[in-house]
Amino acid sequence: MFNYISAVNPNVLCLQEFAEYYLKGTFSNTEELKKLGYIYFKRTDELSLRDGNGLVEAGSAIFSKIPITASSKVMLGDPSYPEYLLSADVSFQNKPIRIFSTHFKSLHLFANPLDTGNRVKLYGDSNFVYRESKLPKLKAFGQAHAREAVIAKEAINKSAYPVILGTDMNSVPTSFSYHKMSENLQDAFKLNGWGLGATMDSLPKTLRIDFLLVDKKLLITNYHKDEKHLSDHFPHFIDVKWNK
Repeated sequence: MFNYISAVNPNVLCLQEFAEYYLKGTFSNTEELKKLGYIYFKRTDELSLRDGNGLVEAGSAIFSKIPITASSKVMLGDPSYPEYLLSADVSFQNKPIRIFSTHFKSLHLFANPLDTGNRVKLYGDSNFVYRESKLPKLKAFGQAHAREAVIAKEAINKSAYPVILGTDMNSVPTSFSYHKMSENLQDAFKLNGWGLGATMDSLPKTLRIDFLLVDKKLLITNYHKDEKHLSDHFPHFIDVKWNK
């Protein structure tokens, strides 16, 4: 993954489900990215897990080679299983922009009921994730995503600067969440991509659940997705410039 990031060499990284390990015998993802020049960063660290081996913190993150002048995070609802909308302000061609990164609740469609070691508590009841069939999960998480989208969009609309949003929405383009989040923004894939646009390595190749949404004050000059098997999501990135 680090070799790939070094080769692509973006100015800013929007990462979801970013993990930092404080465990014996592991290295620091943050320190490795700093070695690549991403010395400015913000993390939400919304999930904190500790065991006998040490600590793991995970959440959304923004890493930048450009100085971050301000940042914030907004909780998207359920504090028992928090997800945050993270923002970072940077100067792009001498003008400020606000970059957002967020992750909506995972669907857990393929949760293994026999896996008792890594259970996720949701709605105060792990049985919902590990015992329910896929259809009840789709309904429940669709409703949760809608609530997250309303909160996130309200925060984005308050931005004093043009915005770029990188998100793992866990929802497809026909969903309420997508339509809410993409209001008045450009979908980089729709403008510059081609094909079906699937963004997950582990799902059917028709599903697009990760999005790059861009303010109309910016012109998207390039969109590219690499079907690299580096994680369960394919990396995708854009080039932008100011609209005249």
